[in-house]
This record gives sequence, C-alpha cells and structure tokens, in this order.
Amino acid sequence: CWGTKAENGADRRARGSSRCPHPNNRGFSNAQALKDFDLVAAIYAAEGTQVAVAQRFGVGRTTVQNIRKGEHWAQLAGHVQV
Repeated sequence: CWGTKAENGADRRARGSSRCPHPNNRGFSNAQALKDFDLVAAIYAAEGTQVAVAQRFGVGRTTVQNIRKGEHWAQLAGHVQV
C-alpha cells in the first residue's frame, strides 16, 4: 500500500532517490544552481532584454527571467529574507 504524499516524499529522501533531497535548496545548496554568486548578481542587475542579457552571460532566457522575478535566487533580489 502506498503512503500519503508527505510519507512518499520522506521515503524518497530517506532512500536517496529524491530529485530534491533538501526541502530548502536555495542558492548554492541546489545542485542545479549557478555556482557563481557574482554571475547571478550581475544577471540580476544587468539592463536589457532577457534575450540580450542571456546571450551576454551565456545562460538561457528563462534563467534571466527567473532571477529577475525572484523565482530563483529570491534572496538576492530581496524577495526572501535569509
């Protein structure tokens, strides 16, 4: 029998099969994050369209969008208190 969503998540983390083993993977603790804080800060502060900024820094347009909107690296943008 399967457990609840919370129980299944806890089981995945315990077995090491979760894609996100830590519930608060923010910033550098996220394995898929950009690893250079200065790069993230420069992207956040850069002027221009998302496409232009993405090309300038060698990242995807959605990466620029997510940084600027505070969906990724929200603590940098002041959207979240750390």
